[in-house]
Amino acid sequence: MVEKKNPNFNNYVNGNKPRVLLVIGSSPKPCENPVGDHYLLKSIKNKIDYCRIHGIEIFYNMALLDAEMAGFWAKLPLIRKLLLSRPEVGFCYLILSPSHLVPNRSNTR
Repeated sequence: MVEKKNPNFNNYVNGNKPRVLLVIGSSPKPCENPVGDHYLLKSIKNKIDYCRIHGIEIFYNMALLDAEMAGFWAKLPLIRKLLLSRPEVGFCYLILSPSHLVPNRSNTR
Protein backbone atom coordinates (compact mmCIF):
# COMPACT_ATOMS: atom_id res chain seq x y z
CA MET A 1 0.00 0.00 0.00
CA VAL A 2 2.80 2.44 0.85
CA GLU A 3 4.62 1.48 -2.36
CA LYS A 4 1.52 2.24 -4.48
CA LYS A 5 1.09 5.69 -2.93
CA ASN A 6 4.82 6.46 -3.19
CA PRO A 7 6.35 4.91 -6.33
CA ASN A 8 9.81 6.33 -5.48
CA PHE A 9 9.67 4.75 -2.04
CA ASN A 10 12.72 2.56 -1.42
CA ASN A 11 12.72 -0.03 1.34
CA TYR A 12 16.14 -1.36 0.35
CA VAL A 13 19.59 -0.29 1.51
CA ASN A 14 22.16 0.12 -1.27
CA GLY A 15 19.56 -0.99 -3.80
CA ASN A 16 19.57 -4.71 -2.98
CA LYS A 17 19.52 -5.29 0.80
CA PRO A 18 16.14 -5.01 2.57
CA ARG A 19 15.96 -2.62 5.52
CA VAL A 20 16.04 -4.47 8.82
CA LEU A 21 15.04 -3.12 12.21
CA LEU A 22 16.13 -4.90 15.39
CA VAL A 23 13.96 -4.05 18.39
CA ILE A 24 15.45 -4.66 21.81
CA GLY A 25 14.21 -3.70 25.22
CA SER A 26 14.55 -4.08 28.93
CA SER A 27 12.74 -3.19 32.10
CA PRO A 28 13.01 0.44 33.18
CA LYS A 29 13.77 -0.73 36.72
CA PRO A 30 17.31 -1.71 37.73
CA CYS A 31 18.08 -5.37 38.35
CA GLU A 32 17.97 -6.64 41.92
CA ASN A 33 21.60 -7.68 41.59
CA PRO A 34 24.19 -5.18 40.22
CA VAL A 35 25.80 -8.01 38.24
CA GLY A 36 22.53 -8.32 36.31
CA ASP A 37 22.78 -4.68 35.22
CA HIS A 38 26.36 -5.29 34.10
CA TYR A 39 25.36 -8.24 31.91
CA LEU A 40 22.35 -6.35 30.56
CA LEU A 41 24.65 -3.52 29.50
CA LYS A 42 27.06 -5.97 27.84
CA SER A 43 24.11 -7.58 26.02
CA ILE A 44 22.87 -4.22 24.74
CA LYS A 45 26.36 -3.23 23.60
CA ASN A 46 26.69 -6.57 21.78
CA LYS A 47 23.47 -5.94 19.84
CA ILE A 48 24.44 -2.36 18.98
CA ASP A 49 27.84 -3.51 17.70
CA TYR A 50 26.27 -6.34 15.68
CA CYS A 51 23.79 -3.95 14.08
CA ARG A 52 26.50 -1.40 13.28
CA ILE A 53 28.67 -4.02 11.59
CA HIS A 54 25.81 -5.51 9.55
CA GLY A 55 23.99 -2.28 8.62
CA ILE A 56 20.90 -3.02 10.69
CA GLU A 57 18.85 -0.26 12.32
CA ILE A 58 18.22 -0.67 16.04
CA PHE A 59 15.47 0.53 18.36
CA TYR A 60 15.89 0.27 22.12
CA ASN A 61 12.78 0.44 24.30
CA MET A 62 12.39 0.79 28.06
CA ALA A 63 8.88 2.27 28.05
CA LEU A 64 5.70 0.44 28.95
CA LEU A 65 3.21 1.61 26.32
CA ASP A 66 0.06 0.06 27.79
CA ALA A 67 -0.08 -0.37 31.57
CA GLU A 68 -3.02 -2.80 31.35
CA MET A 69 -1.10 -5.33 29.27
CA ALA A 70 1.29 -7.52 31.20
CA GLY A 71 4.08 -9.93 30.33
CA PHE A 72 4.58 -10.78 26.69
CA TRP A 73 1.36 -8.99 25.70
CA ALA A 74 2.94 -5.65 26.67
CA LYS A 75 5.12 -5.86 23.57
CA LEU A 76 2.20 -5.75 21.12
CA PRO A 77 1.62 -1.96 21.31
CA LEU A 78 5.33 -1.39 20.69
CA ILE A 79 5.40 -3.68 17.66
CA ARG A 80 2.24 -2.10 16.25
CA LYS A 81 3.59 1.44 16.74
CA LEU A 82 6.90 0.59 15.09
CA LEU A 83 5.34 -1.19 12.11
CA LEU A 84 2.96 1.71 11.47
CA SER A 85 5.57 4.42 11.92
CA ARG A 86 8.32 2.69 9.91
CA PRO A 87 6.79 1.46 6.63
CA GLU A 88 10.22 1.50 4.95
CA VAL A 89 11.41 -1.42 7.09
CA GLY A 90 11.33 -4.77 5.28
CA PHE A 91 12.00 -6.95 8.33
CA CYS A 92 11.45 -6.26 12.01
CA TYR A 93 13.13 -8.54 14.55
CA LEU A 94 12.12 -8.38 18.20
CA ILE A 95 14.58 -9.59 20.85
CA LEU A 96 13.53 -8.79 24.40
CA SER A 97 15.39 -11.36 26.44
CA PRO A 98 19.04 -11.05 27.39
CA SER A 99 20.94 -12.66 24.53
CA HIS A 100 24.09 -12.23 22.50
CA LEU A 101 24.22 -12.12 18.71
CA VAL A 102 27.07 -14.15 17.26
CA PRO A 103 28.11 -13.81 13.61
CA ASN A 104 28.30 -16.91 11.45
CA ARG A 105 32.01 -17.51 11.05
CA SER A 106 31.66 -20.46 8.64
CA ASN A 107 31.07 -18.03 5.78
CA THR A 108 34.54 -16.48 5.87
CA ARG A 109 36.20 -15.96 2.51
